[in-house]
Amino acid sequence: MQAIIYRWDLKPSAEENFISAWRDVTLCLKEKLGSSGSRLHKCDDDSYLAYALWDSLEHRTEAFASGIPHQDQIMQMRECTKRRHPEMKLEVTDDLLLPIPAENSPEENANAFATFYHWVINPDLIVPFKEIWHRVTLELRSQYGVQGSRLHLASDAHWVAYAIWPNREMRDHAFAHSVVSNKEKEIMRSALMSKQIEVSMKIIEDHLSPLQNSQT
Repeated sequence: MQAIIYRWDLKPSAEENFISAWRDVTLCLKEKLGSSGSRLHKCDDDSYLAYALWDSLEHRTEAFASGIPHQDQIMQMRECTKRRHPEMKLEVTDDLLLPIPAENSPEENANAFATFYHWVINPDLIVPFKEIWHRVTLELRSQYGVQGSRLHLASDAHWVAYAIWPNREMRDHAFAHSVVSNKEKEIMRSALMSKQIEVSMKIIEDHLSPLQNSQT
């Protein structure tokens, strides 16, 4: 399964029109061209980021080549955009991310937020790093009832985790009461070849389908 990250800086007062156009295009790709949907976020720096899923990059290429309906909405998105960041292509390698509960209240969904973690990992320590990430993610899900995380390998060989939290307070509390042992912390620190990059985001709209092989 392939994930694509799109990110945009919007023109002033263009948010409402951009979100409306993004929604129409996303639902068209999902319902008519076989994508697994997308989730839109607003980052802490006020940029917008979409996390989209396709079963393969070839499928995405074929879908776009077939001609996407709603060309007016695509043009509307472009007109709202001040800058479009380079897209990121990610291969899902370990999926411990649960869907956002459908029964959540609007207030609960309004507080939910996502975080991307970017790492450059020493090739010799990838296996222990991934094993610790897997164990810690399951422990956080068990202890705090959070949605968990999904691990990816980017096309530039960076590693990216996409995590969902019910609210920022829960994330801060979980990190303050770490479930990572001192030995595991040392292994993970040793594995990193550059400083961790973290992007925090508020979830704006969710049209993302769960993966069929998600580990519960």
